[in-house]
Amino acid sequence: MLIIAEKPKAARKIAGALGLKGFGRVYGVPYWYGYYRGEYVVVSSTAGHLFTLVTDRHSYPVFEYRWVPRWEGERGASFLKKFYSALKALARGAKAFVNACDYDIEGSVIGYLIIKELGDVRRAKRAKFSSLTPQELRKSFQSLMPLDWDMIESGLCRHELDWIWGINVSRAIMHMFRRVMSYRKPLSAGRVQSPALQQVINREIERRTHVPLPSYSVVAELVAPNGEVLKVDLAAGLRTREEARELMARIKAIGYAIVKNVVKKDERIAPNPPFNLPDLQQEASRIYGISPAEVLRLGEGLYLDGVISYPRTNSQKLPPTLDTDSILRSLGRLSQYSSFVPRAIGRRPVQGSKTDPAHPAIYPTGQLPKLPMPERKWRLYDLIVRRFIASFLDPVIVSTVNVDAAFDDVVCFKIKGRVVKSRGWLDIYPFTDIKETRVPLLSPGDELRLKSVKIKLQLSRAPKRYTKASLLRWMESVGIGTEATRAEIIETIVRRGYVEVKSGYLIPTELGFQVAFALSEFFSEITDVSLTRKFEEEVESVRLGRKRRADVVTEAKEFLEPRLNHVKELIDSRDRASLLRALKVVKDEVVPRCVICGRVSYGESLGLPLCVMHYIAAEKMCESYRRWREAEGISFGDFARRLLKMRSAGDYVREVAEYVVTHGLNISDK
Repeated sequence: MLIIAEKPKAARKIAGALGLKGFGRVYGVPYWYGYYRGEYVVVSSTAGHLFTLVTDRHSYPVFEYRWVPRWEGERGASFLKKFYSALKALARGAKAFVNACDYDIEGSVIGYLIIKELGDVRRAKRAKFSSLTPQELRKSFQSLMPLDWDMIESGLCRHELDWIWGINVSRAIMHMFRRVMSYRKPLSAGRVQSPALQQVINREIERRTHVPLPSYSVVAELVAPNGEVLKVDLAAGLRTREEARELMARIKAIGYAIVKNVVKKDERIAPNPPFNLPDLQQEASRIYGISPAEVLRLGEGLYLDGVISYPRTNSQKLPPTLDTDSILRSLGRLSQYSSFVPRAIGRRPVQGSKTDPAHPAIYPTGQLPKLPMPERKWRLYDLIVRRFIASFLDPVIVSTVNVDAAFDDVVCFKIKGRVVKSRGWLDIYPFTDIKETRVPLLSPGDELRLKSVKIKLQLSRAPKRYTKASLLRWMESVGIGTEATRAEIIETIVRRGYVEVKSGYLIPTELGFQVAFALSEFFSEITDVSLTRKFEEEVESVRLGRKRRADVVTEAKEFLEPRLNHVKELIDSRDRASLLRALKVVKDEVVPRCVICGRVSYGESLGLPLCVMHYIAAEKMCESYRRWREAEGISFGDFARRLLKMRSAGDYVREVAEYVVTHGLNISDK
């Protein structure tokens, strides 16, 4: 019986669990052999996907493809040839096969294709396990299952859809760039990649064309009966400075506020459930700055070490059969956790709402890691363990005070206090910040004397740029990609040079803008988030047995073919100047140019030919000026001068403002 693992380290763990003593190498690939339960067994492995999709056609649309060994279809995959040769040799004498790759959609496809190409799927079984502990591996091989055809079909469907989308849209984009700029470097687009890139671009445009809008708040210092000074916001979101001045005058005239009501209560904050992969990626990024892709890599390393369960899971639940007390006692042997374990043993963990059909939440197996461990790997392990133990502990208890007060019933406001009364699970998981605000002891009828009051101008801020973690969170929220693929898709748009990472933020490059504008102009329907999500749901329908893979793939081809043909005709029929305008941000001598930056002119605003970025910025300035004129009564020129001093104003807005000031433009009467 040939057992196929996904990686050599996993193969070694399986062989050890089954008690196989024999060891050898074929084509340099390790394998283990011996008798297990009276049957002769051989264990070896691949190193990830051994096969990929290719086509012999060089144009688009293209829908003819076949599976081939990866080194035949991908550069840099030659290292896989020895694994192919080794498995082919070992499969010759096998009377049965076991897919023991990771129990997820990718692992199901990896093992299936190897057995299909080199063995016999009619004589194949599937091993299911969530950790590489000897106990769980032995239990898995004592109850092998039939091949998981639902996951195989779903995985094959995803691969085919991604290939169809990726190769066709990528070839169309390269076709356009060759026509316009003789650009011959590889470009890529994809079913999930393109909406993700478009989202980063949209956020960047929003930031760079942001015009801060004013609002006003009235803040005061009040003296409590015990002499303590309280800083409070009396009003916020006022539209004009005059409105704020009138309110401030009324408050000064009254001179004191009266406490109307005081409500005290305790809040209980339950611990979070054990991690799933998206939650782990978010927390590791927030706390330690570890990227989602690195979290996945480190997590897989911990899984292969046998110290955590399988990390590619969406579940926030632990199985009721898991012996959590034994795991906790084992973890208690590490000094970092020994004082917390007694508080957790014998208790039930908090469970989250999300589930996964293949695996439970990520948990430490109780098999302790070999120390010392690389720092970032240890940090991730420690984070998983602390979250696991915390899920068994008491809630945090926070004492809150809500005070209602008013200036002669004219201006009503609240004072809120918050103090941690019992730390509960925070003792072991201190990464959650509960901000404490202390207020003096107050009672209804107490007088709060006005010490000072002032007006505060508040400017709206542009949305933050995406980080890898926040983009992954957005992808999860709109339902595109999977927990196993999202991080790699983000890394792809970085590798392609579409975005750069600076200070942890994703910042689009000029090439990224050009590709995104081309996608928006020619492929908006094909790269729409809702369409991507629709086909994600179709893939899930295949897994659930509600649809056939062939039907979903056929539907995709029928959708794409006419649209791709239309795009091809457009690119071939349009002249170069027209195609340049579609890219929007190219600098070129052929077409009218932006007076500020020299890029292709998109339209006129303020009576000036402007590129798309400066056009959007100028239009936003004109729209926002109405609000500023209402709030401050200033001229357009003064408004532009103010924008030059505002750090929260977008780059393109400041550039337009500088042009307005330098050339004395004024639209105050328009």
